[in-house]
Amino acid sequence: MLRLTMFSVLLAPALLLRAADADFFEMKIRPVLAKQCYSCHAASKMGGLEATSRAGLEKGGGRGTALGEAGTLLRAVRYADPALKMPPSGKLSDAEIADLTAWIKGGAVWPESKAPAAAAGSAAWRITPEQRAWWAFQPVRKAAAPPVKLTSWPRTEVDEFVLNKLEAKGLRPVTPAPRLLRSHRTAAHGRRGGGV
Repeated sequence: MLRLTMFSVLLAPALLLRAADADFFEMKIRPVLAKQCYSCHAASKMGGLEATSRAGLEKGGGRGTALGEAGTLLRAVRYADPALKMPPSGKLSDAEIADLTAWIKGGAVWPESKAPAAAAGSAAWRITPEQRAWWAFQPVRKAAAPPVKLTSWPRTEVDEFVLNKLEAKGLRPVTPAPRLLRSHRTAAHGRRGGGV
């Protein structure tokens, strides 16, 4: 027990220094907030609390500010108040609670330059013509089969695409294998072939 206490005393200042770092926020705090808080405390602001900015947490909700050692955020995640247990789906891990505690004690650093993206309906979010022209956002359409010289070979439209590329390289498709050879291969290697 004494070792654990000594370890905590030695580790606490280092954790607080790290918690005052923007990288600590991005790696430890924002993912927890995004996963556990944003679904209720972003656009919908349940309980009057917006958890997507430091200003929103400082303002707090109906129960007061979320920041500070006595703030609603730490009370809620520690499950200290029976009427305020967040997230409602289950208590955070001890490491996540320790990170949130250290972050708040370290000044609750929130790099404003990396705020969440604006909601789709807001004026700040626009799709540019270049983005709209991206191939993945184009409607699916049936491509016309390319012209081929050997019209007797293709059985499907896919064959026509293959044959077009073969002809462009000066190649011709091979003739189909005799039925006896196909039967032998199926018997020797199973229905799906395999091996050679």
